[in-house]
Amino acid sequence: ERGKFWREFFERLTRPELIEAVLASLEAEDHAHEVRSNGLSLSPSVKLVRDREGYELTPHRDHPTRFATVLYYIPVSDRTDLGTSVYRPLSNSVRRDAGVHGQRKNFELVSTVPFLANSCLGFLNLGPAYHGVEPIEGDASRFTVQYTLYVK
Repeated sequence: ERGKFWREFFERLTRPELIEAVLASLEAEDHAHEVRSNGLSLSPSVKLVRDREGYELTPHRDHPTRFATVLYYIPVSDRTDLGTSVYRPLSNSVRRDAGVHGQRKNFELVSTVPFLANSCLGFLNLGPAYHGVEPIEGDASRFTVQYTLYVK
């Protein structure tokens, strides 16, 4: 029974209608059209992720094959501090560092999205979209459904 639920869950999240809804919510239809007009496609990937005490994700931009990401938060406690953080590089130089994780000392923490039920964070992998997760301290679990559109 559990297996059937998860198969249907993941199947529904990879339907073309949801891809188009995600693109619309991120106001990315023009960018997607540009990708598709070059003979490429957008392919969804869905993962259920659990991060635990000690986990951290240093500031980075995603690999260029990632077009967009939506993180659906599934809190199991009242820890709102477990959300994804957004960063600004301290250096103004334009760098080709997509997929490379930076040192926190080279970034300013701009904001951390509260880790709340029925909420999510979505972003396009364009420009300086630096993000990460501050170190998880104490007994905590961070569950997310990670929905990523890849350029293929």
